[in-house]
Amino acid sequence: MQRAWLPAGTLQAPHVTVACHSTSVNPCGGDLCAVYPLGEALLLVIGDVTGHHYDAALTCALAKGACDVAVNEIRPLTAPRLLEVLDRTLRRSTGGRMAMSCAVALIASRTMTVASAGHPLPYIIRDSGERIEGVRSFGSLLGTEATATYQTTTVPLRPGDRVLWYTDGVLDTENEAGARFGHRRVRALLQRSQLLGAAALVDALAAELFWFRGDAPPKDDATFAVAEIR
Repeated sequence: MQRAWLPAGTLQAPHVTVACHSTSVNPCGGDLCAVYPLGEALLLVIGDVTGHHYDAALTCALAKGACDVAVNEIRPLTAPRLLEVLDRTLRRSTGGRMAMSCAVALIASRTMTVASAGHPLPYIIRDSGERIEGVRSFGSLLGTEATATYQTTTVPLRPGDRVLWYTDGVLDTENEAGARFGHRRVRALLQRSQLLGAAALVDALAAELFWFRGDAPPKDDATFAVAEIR
């Protein structure tokens, strides 16, 4: 069932292509990645439930179901509004025992509007990889505060820009010597991948993490997505 939640291959809107990848430490993981076409735009939701095993997987299922309902029922659907729905769903369903980081992005042809609930925010690869920019937005983890509010950040996009989203399992991947993959290696890969589109960049990062880890066992779920602006 969890495998069915993840986007298969690439998804496209008129001006955006998104590719995703996810690996789990256990048969049931606690990472969420969902992409929804919304007319001319795409809605991307990426999240990471605290903990592992079945509790995390069940919380992830609750969040995915709430996203599906919100996308179909709420008009207009904004990034903060979706995070508020997810926060309320988790607090009511888990009694405050489970928390989740989450980021929501509405990606159109020339802009991306982002809201975050304690989740790592994306890198934007511009000018054929010559510039790597971070995005800033803040908010409380889902399921932890009854009065949580979420703010948006809107950034301009241009054709050729690519946006990398990821869970902290990407940064926390360790090799046999105990070194972390970290932000520095992510940025170095992005700078080396100047000509890669969404699907090829996802494959490149997956391969880089595999070879970096070597024989070390994975310690956390790792999920990432790339949006390419056409």
